Order: sequence, then structure tokens, then C-alpha cells
Amino acid sequence: MSARRLIFYLLSMLVGYLTASSSASPKLSLRTIRLPGRSRGKNEDSNSKPADKPLGSSTQTVPQSALELLPGRVLFDSSRTGESAIYSMNADGSDLQRLSSSKLVEMYPVSSPSGDSIAFARSATNDRRARSDIFIMPARGGTAELLVENGTFPTFDSSGEHIYFERDRQKVMRLSLATKQIEEIFPANVREFQNFEIAKPRLSGDGRFLYFISDRRGRWNVWGVEVSTSRVFWVGSGCEPTTSFNGEQVFWIKKKSFFVRTSIATKNITTDETYWLDDVGPERGFKYFPTLAKNDSVLLFCSGDGKESTHTGARYQLFAKDLIS
Repeated sequence: MSARRLIFYLLSMLVGYLTASSSASPKLSLRTIRLPGRSRGKNEDSNSKPADKPLGSSTQTVPQSALELLPGRVLFDSSRTGESAIYSMNADGSDLQRLSSSKLVEMYPVSSPSGDSIAFARSATNDRRARSDIFIMPARGGTAELLVENGTFPTFDSSGEHIYFERDRQKVMRLSLATKQIEEIFPANVREFQNFEIAKPRLSGDGRFLYFISDRRGRWNVWGVEVSTSRVFWVGSGCEPTTSFNGEQVFWIKKKSFFVRTSIATKNITTDETYWLDDVGPERGFKYFPTLAKNDSVLLFCSGDGKESTHTGARYQLFAKDLIS
């Protein structure tokens, strides 16, 4: 396999099993399965994420249980050819398709709730402070239409009628796809965040809560805001939050120890209980970009070894953890 550096959203797959009740600490029993491929990605049909080597070339056998766990197409970005582009594939790595053809850097693909469209960010470079614009294209590829200038990290709401996105690492904005009207959602009138960075927004499926990272309290911390009241609350130190449909269970990346560079924490905001998810993947590795799939029943995330940690150059693999079985 080529050692070509990748840009991705999430990478190759492993399945773990989590059993928990809402009133007790989770009991973790991990069984792992690795699927072919590497990169950063998203499952169109189940709001999930994966895939770098030419997919389908792996000599590993993909267990049927893993394919059942991740049905539908997988959407991801990768620089496997030297150009960062948007790709789609089946969960077993078959039917790999490049969906975009721009020579610019394309990243953060996200599927609409209906699965008909893909929104993504496009930039001249992969520098995190470089200006990005947000585009939309058909789920099977085709001509990309400019939606928003100066925006990145798009997220659809559950209706598919609005896209939330990050602007200037200072604001969370909302775009109406029908009217093209753009409004500031946060911080707006919340003064205590006016002079701090705000990035990586994620909206709960029911639209009640917005989670993001900020350098308020230090670099970085995960925060939440109740959209209807502008009530802000601190979740914990770390970055890259994702949330359950009702917004009450948050998963994010957090430094666990000196030997384990980053791992995944989860917190129930109604009970204030926080747990670690068992560390899997490369020992002393880095975890990034957790996301929930299949009606919150599967958590996907990417992991790289302890020698690589950049979002733009490190070679990650994608792992999936079954939160229900």
C-alpha cells in the first residue's frame, strides 16, 4: 500500500460493542472487525463516516456482521490521488466512486437527511485558517453549486432545509436553502464568547442543542448552547463534539493520559455523568472526528498511531463501535 499522505474525515473500520443503561456506568465489551480502506468519511444513509488504499484491494475478509452494521453508501474525502476530493463507496469498500473533480481541496462532506445531496467545503489549501466556501452537489456526483462564500464544516438540520456552518472560526451561521438567507446563530448576543474562537459546530437532530469548540477556558473546550434560550453550558475539555438526536448525549475527543494521546469521552448532560469509551486501535494513538450513525446506535471515529496527529497529513483508520448490541 502506498504511504501517500491523506486528507480525510475518518478512516478503515473496526467494530466494538457497548452495552449500557441510562442509569449505570457503561460496561464495554469490545470485539473488533476491520474493513478495507482508509480516509475520512460519512455514511449517506445512516449519518455515519470512513474509508485510502485502493478500496477492495484488501486481502482481509469483511464479516457479514460489519456490513449489516453499516448499510448504505459511505461518503468521505481523501487525497489518495494527490488531489483532495470527495468519494463514495459501499461499506465493504466496493463500488468506489470519485464524486468531485475540482483541483482545490475538498473536505467535510455531509449528506442531506434525504440522501439526495452532499454539502462540503472547498478551499485553495488545507491550512485551517484558509478561506473555504460551501458547495452542494447530487449524492452520485456531478456539478457542484456554490452555496455560501466564506464558510466551512457544514451540517444539515433534520429537515434538510437549513445548513449550519462555521465562519471565520468566530461564528456559527445558518443558511436557508430555499431563500439563501444567512443568519448568525451563535454567539450573536452572547457576549462572553464574542472574543473567542468558535469552531466545529454540530446541531442535535431535534434542533434543541448546538455543540462547538472554543478556546474560552483554554484551548480547546467543548461547549453547548440551548438554541431557543441561548443558555450556554460547558461540556468538558477537548474537541470535535458530536451529539445524539435529542442532544442529551455528547461524544468528543479528549486527552486521556500521557500514554494514550487522545480518546473518546461521552457525557449525559441531564445526569452530568461522563464516561470513557474503551480505547481501541493503535496503542497510544490519536482519535479524531467521532460521529453517530444508524439512529445513534453506532459511533464511528478515526484513529492514527502516536507518531502522526495532523488532520491534513496523518494516515488514519476508521473504527465503528456498536452502542446497542
